[in-house]
Amino acid sequence: MTDENVDKKRLDFLQYLNTVILTAIGIVLVFLCDAVIEVKKGQETTSVELGIIKTKQDANTVNINTLDVRVKSLEVINTSEIKTWVDNNYIRKPQK
Repeated sequence: MTDENVDKKRLDFLQYLNTVILTAIGIVLVFLCDAVIEVKKGQETTSVELGIIKTKQDANTVNINTLDVRVKSLEVINTSEIKTWVDNNYIRKPQK
């Protein structure tokens, strides 16, 4: 075999090897891109859900504060009635 034939075979082998390596890298990149897209979709969905939860939480906080104010005002206004009701409905233990 002459040097040209050896060089041609080596060059053909290197071109084949280069093609195989590039194809493998391309396949891996396709799978990685698909995985990244799926993660991004999951994050977008989670972000929307967290926004909904935050909105509900804010509404519940406002409602709780409103109810707290109402209960405190009823307690202040009806303190004597509450004491009377407790005295009438619960048996007090003798204090030591």
